[in-house]
Amino acid sequence: MTVHRYVAVVYPVFVSSVGNRSRLYKHISSAVAWLISVGFSLSEMVFSETVDDPDGVFCVPNYSPVFMELFEYFTKIFLFFLLPFLVIVFCHTRMGFTILQSRIRSRNHAVCILSIVVGFFICWAPFNIFLFLVSLRSLSVFAFEETIWEIAYCVTHILAYSHCCLNPLVHIYGGKKFRNYMP
Repeated sequence: MTVHRYVAVVYPVFVSSVGNRSRLYKHISSAVAWLISVGFSLSEMVFSETVDDPDGVFCVPNYSPVFMELFEYFTKIFLFFLLPFLVIVFCHTRMGFTILQSRIRSRNHAVCILSIVVGFFICWAPFNIFLFLVSLRSLSVFAFEETIWEIAYCVTHILAYSHCCLNPLVHIYGGKKFRNYMP
């Protein structure tokens, strides 16, 4: 969504010249994103097992070699946080400069751009920091009490996935069409 908006704002002539082919690009990019997501979800399915506990039955990851566990964590951190964050920062920075240079200068655009970048970071950074700490724990660099890990996982996981609900709201409320219909 960010790259699509970036191309539309920074290269509007290109978007108008592409015409019907842009629909094909949207479908291909969506399919690639889904394939990558499903591919990385498969490891969760393959390396999981159920554990009987006095509190109930839990599904937990069971990575036999530590290398697989570390590979999983660092791939998630890089591919699903650092790379998207860099793309978001780059695209929104370029869009901000393009909007500032245009005649449509609006404070609302700057606020929307900033809230998208900051919102992504606030929602996803704690979870990825948690993943990094878990990888250090797997290497026996340091340890915390198990209940602290469980609470940190729940809080950071909920915060990360709340971004999926908050981001569309920022795009909707930050959009000009929506603001025009508000009293």
